[in-house]
Amino acid sequence: MSKIASVVKALRLKEITIAFLAGVMLLLNTACSGAAQAKMPSLSTSTSLDNDPHPVNQTQPYKGGMNNYDDTPPGQIPSEKAKSLVDNAKRNVDARYGNALEKTSDELGDTMGERVNRVTETAKNAVGRGTQNIKDNVKDAADDAAYQSKRTTKTLSDKAQDAIDAAKDTVK
Repeated sequence: MSKIASVVKALRLKEITIAFLAGVMLLLNTACSGAAQAKMPSLSTSTSLDNDPHPVNQTQPYKGGMNNYDDTPPGQIPSEKAKSLVDNAKRNVDARYGNALEKTSDELGDTMGERVNRVTETAKNAVGRGTQNIKDNVKDAADDAAYQSKRTTKTLSDKAQDAIDAAKDTVK
């Protein structure tokens, strides 16, 4: 308990509180001063929007639309220009790749046919191996059953002979 009391005394809460309050006052003073407010740029009397080709430091050329820019939304191209761009792109694709769709479908068709043939052949082989395995298993089971039958018969005949011998010994 005395260690906790010594740690609290060593913190000097009074000095920490004063430093915190000084920081808060500095922050409030900076935020609330009039020098930190945003202001509109002042227009000089010799410059007006009618005489200046670049009003308010405008660097883009005057287009005649609202706010001195084009009325066409960004990303939208007039239809004539759009059509010419699409036609040009189609020509470029045809010139560069030819008829890639037909080539790709031919290649895929051949590849798919080969794959189907391989899968069919694999399935036939698997069925053949499965049938052979079943035949082998049935033959092994029949052979094992015959062996077990002979063994059981021999065991029974041996036991019967032992019983007969024991009965003869008893009768003597």
